[in-house]
Amino acid sequence: MVAAYSALSRSIQLTWVSGAMGEGDRKASEEAQEKPLHSPLPEHDIRLSFVNTPRKSYHKFFNVFCNPLLWFLQHYMWNSPYAPNIDSAALDAWENGYMPVNKAFADAVCVETKKQNGTPIVIVQDYHLYLVGGYLRQELPHVISQHFTQLPWPTSSYWQLLPSPMRKAIFESLCANDIVGLQTHRDMRNFLQCCETFLDRAEVNYSNQTVTFRGRRTLVKTYPSSVDVVELRRLAASRRVAEYEKRLEPYLGEKTIVRVDRVEPSKNIVRGFRAFEMLLKESPELIGKVKFLAFLVPSRTYIGQYQRYTEEVNQIVDSINAHYGTPKWQPIKVFYENNYAQAIAGMRLYDVLLVNAVIDGMNMVAKEGPTVNSRCGVLIISETAGAHEQLAKGAITVSPADILGTTNALRQALTMSTEDRKERADFLARTVEKEDVVFWLRRQLEDLCVLAKT
Repeated sequence: MVAAYSALSRSIQLTWVSGAMGEGDRKASEEAQEKPLHSPLPEHDIRLSFVNTPRKSYHKFFNVFCNPLLWFLQHYMWNSPYAPNIDSAALDAWENGYMPVNKAFADAVCVETKKQNGTPIVIVQDYHLYLVGGYLRQELPHVISQHFTQLPWPTSSYWQLLPSPMRKAIFESLCANDIVGLQTHRDMRNFLQCCETFLDRAEVNYSNQTVTFRGRRTLVKTYPSSVDVVELRRLAASRRVAEYEKRLEPYLGEKTIVRVDRVEPSKNIVRGFRAFEMLLKESPELIGKVKFLAFLVPSRTYIGQYQRYTEEVNQIVDSINAHYGTPKWQPIKVFYENNYAQAIAGMRLYDVLLVNAVIDGMNMVAKEGPTVNSRCGVLIISETAGAHEQLAKGAITVSPADILGTTNALRQALTMSTEDRKERADFLARTVEKEDVVFWLRRQLEDLCVLAKT
C-alpha cells in the first residue's frame, strides 16, 4: 500500500492522515502543528498529517476493540460458546475508544480536504476506521469516499456476535461511502448479505453489486491487494538477500519446505507442522532429506491468545525435532524474528511454500513467494486464503483443517515433475506481475475518478 501511494505521489499531491501510535509519532504531530511534514524524497508530493488522540482513548481503540475483538471476529477466530464476551470493558472501548478515535480521524480529514481545490477524494483503509465514512459524510456531503478493508468479511451470522448497535453503526457508516472495497468475491457477497440483514429499508442489488441506503447508492467492489513486483525483485537481487541465502544454505535439505507467517492463530501454523509430522511418519525415506524452514514473525505478543499460540508452536516443533531429529539433522528450523530480507531469501530457496491459513483477507506471502522464488517452487494454499481466488490454477489447494489432505499435498508437491512445477510457477509469477500493487491502486482510482466526474 505504501509503495502504491508513493508511486502515485509522483503525479499528484497526496495527504496521508495517520494515527500517532507512539511517542515518536506524537512528537512529530506536535512539531507538525508549526510546520507541516512532507516526504523526505523530493520527487514525492506527500504531506503527512498525524491524528494525535489521548493515550487512554487510543489504547481502548487499538488494544481493546480493534485487535482483540474486531480482528478476531473478521477472521472467524472466536470460540463462540466462550468468546467474545461483550462486557462493560468492551462497551467502554467502543464508546470511549473506537468512536472518538474514528471521529478524530474524520475531523482531521475534513481539515485537510478544506485546504484543497476541487472535489476531494478520500480513501479510508481497514477495520480500524469503519466509522470514518459516516462522520465524514455529515461534514462533507459532496466528498467522494471509498473504504477498503484488507480483512476477510464474515457472514451475517458471525457479525451477530457483536451487539446490534455496534454492527448497525458500522454498516451504516460504511454505506455512507461511495465505494466499499473488499478483497474477494466471497467477501463482497458476504458484505451485501450483511447489509440486507442489518440495514432496514436497504435495497441490495447483487447483480449490480450495490447497496442503496438513505438515498445513497454505494458500489461494493473487489480489489484484490497485491505486492510491488518491481521492488520485490530488486530486493531479492540485492547483496543483503544474497548474504542471507548463503547463511541459509546449511539448513536446506534435498528438498525444502518453507513457510513465512506472523505467529497468530489464523495462520494455522500448528496444523501445518502436524501435516509435516505425518509426512515423516508415513514416508520415513524422507527423514534426513526434507527440511522445513519456518520464518515466524512475533505478532501482538501482548494478547493472551497469541502468547498461548506461540507456546503451542514451540511445543510441536520441539516434539517433532526430538522424535525425528538426529545430532546431525533436525527436520524443522525456526527463525523467530522480524527480518524481511531473511524471509525473502528463504522464499527464493523453497521447493514447497506452505500457506495453509485458516482464513486470510489476501495473504501476501502467497504472492511474494512465486515472485522471488528461483527453484520453480510449488505453492500449497488454503482455499480460504484470499489469494486462492487468483492463484488456485497454479497451486495445490488444501482445506485448512484437513491435516491428512495437507500431508498428501506436501507429498504431491515434493514429488511433482519438473515440467509441472515450472508450468505452475510460471503461471503464478505471471498472474502476480499482471495484477500487482499498481494494478490494485489504479482500478480503485479509475472507479473514484468516474464518480468524481459525474
